[in-house]
Amino acid sequence: MKQRLTDEVMALRVVKEFNDGDHVILGAGLPNLCALFIPEEKDVFFCAENGVFGYGHLLAAGEWEKADFDYVDAGYRFFATLPGMSLSDMGTSLDIIRGAHLDFAVLGALEVSEKGDLANWTLGSVHSIVYLWTVKCQPSNPLFFLYNQFLTAHLVFLQC
Repeated sequence: MKQRLTDEVMALRVVKEFNDGDHVILGAGLPNLCALFIPEEKDVFFCAENGVFGYGHLLAAGEWEKADFDYVDAGYRFFATLPGMSLSDMGTSLDIIRGAHLDFAVLGALEVSEKGDLANWTLGSVHSIVYLWTVKCQPSNPLFFLYNQFLTAHLVFLQC
């Protein structure tokens, strides 16, 4: 039986795509893990859809004393603040994505079609639909995490 890649291994693979100085927006969930694995020699500036721009790595369990409880990313995780970090509302955050001012957008997805169509939302989350449409309308580099919940199931479909 095939073993599924761990969440951490998937995040490590995505992080290899980032270059020094890149600005990367991380969606909630699996994409947030990318902020745990940035090598110290790379300066990568993270953004969150909830309006946090230019934050650093996620804080590990042993770094709780560094946490500022007023600042969380889209996945409600604490992060290292960096000089120049800024805050905005979510509307401004989505405008920055639409304007292609970021190097990468890292999101989760449920399915992808052979034409690149995506399904990443459920009926219970209107927010996800809007966010995906925003990313599809901008020309930066989107990266998607795909889970294969059933090791025999296909993730690439004729259509989503």
